[in-house]
Amino acid sequence: MNETSKKDHRKMINKPKIIKITSFLGTKQCVQEDDAQELFEEIEQNLLDMRHVQVSFDGVEMMPSYFMNTAFGQLYSVFTIEYLQFFLSISDINLNTHATLSVVCQNAVKKERTKNEQP
Repeated sequence: MNETSKKDHRKMINKPKIIKITSFLGTKQCVQEDDAQELFEEIEQNLLDMRHVQVSFDGVEMMPSYFMNTAFGQLYSVFTIEYLQFFLSISDINLNTHATLSVVCQNAVKKERTKNEQP
């Protein structure tokens, strides 16, 4: 690999993957379980590739907690908290949605801790 392509490769690795939920799913109403699973899989794959992922909630009008559990809560069964804090960021989120997402993530962490403590 020549020096120019090495630099381009480094830029690509360091550039975050931006997932705008409404564009990715094609809807502002995030209520379908299969859409949540699809979003989870997209985030998961990028995180497995060690890419920084920024998830934009811009334009999202509805996203119930069950959708968040599938799309985001499952991440805690695959990655450590520290990994997610480093590689995953959330943007353009309103206060109510942020509060719900925080509870979903806290519950997912508790669930994983409980699962890991059982013999």
